[in-house]
Amino acid sequence: MTAFNYAEDAQEALADILESGQALTLTRNVGGTLNPSTGAIEGATTTAQQIAAVVLPAKGGVTSFDDSMKEAFIRGRLRYVIAAALKPDGSALDFNPRPGDLLSLEGAEWEVYGSSPLSPAGTPVIYQMGIMEGGQ
Repeated sequence: MTAFNYAEDAQEALADILESGQALTLTRNVGGTLNPSTGAIEGATTTAQQIAAVVLPAKGGVTSFDDSMKEAFIRGRLRYVIAAALKPDGSALDFNPRPGDLLSLEGAEWEVYGSSPLSPAGTPVIYQMGIMEGGQ
């Protein structure tokens, strides 16, 4: 019986995504404190990385969302993203996408509200993400 090479599958997924997708910037803000007078988070550390992704319109049967997102869905402010588990240059991601991360797309910031890896035998191949323009 032959063992599957999921690392090779991750490389193939990256090549396929780069062929029809684009490189995007994924940003994570960590830490910081809320300034109650301004409502802004101050002192957060920001980390960014390039990811390879295909961005698709959200469809009710493909992307799950709760009632608070219905207006964003109707207004077209939701997208479904398939991202490679490797950076566009083929190296490992610095961090895996998770809710609260920000994705720069179409001149706006989109917040990740859900992220699920396809990770057979513990080897990430792709991430499926739901994103919302401007966040919740």
